[in-house]
Amino acid sequence: MAADSLGGAVDVRDSSQQFMADKKQRQRAIKKIVFVWLVAGTAFGVFHIATESRDWVIPPEAKATKNPVTPSPAVLQSIRPVYQENCAQCHGDAGKGDGPEAKSHGTLPADFTEAGRISAQPDGVLFYKISEGKRPMPAFRNRLTEEQRWQLVLLVRSLAEANSETRH
Repeated sequence: MAADSLGGAVDVRDSSQQFMADKKQRQRAIKKIVFVWLVAGTAFGVFHIATESRDWVIPPEAKATKNPVTPSPAVLQSIRPVYQENCAQCHGDAGKGDGPEAKSHGTLPADFTEAGRISAQPDGVLFYKISEGKRPMPAFRNRLTEEQRWQLVLLVRSLAEANSETRH
């Protein structure tokens, strides 16, 4: 037993037991916090993987949609700055998927020049992909006009065709 400042007796064992009880409560609280962070981190990781690696699901009506914009050199020239501003940082100037930000995402951007990649897809599919996006690619439905998105379809095709011509 020890004396307190008023001359009364204090049981040292009571205060040390209280300290130990407080320490155990703190340890339990820390374990709970760590557990919650682990569960949250795991959930975020699973969500991230699931949303980045999913396949494109293209509605049938999008597949059948025809491009209303007639291809011409003027159209390609007018849309080029839009491509440079919104697409080239990931897809690269020539559409090879080698832009300066290409490797900053878990999913590499499409290489438009890869043999058959673009030619196998109808215009409506390309328009849908540009419009809706898929992580990490943003949706451009509200960023670009419908006409600009259709023009981008033509530009993407021209990048693919230019590369196939250089191979022959």
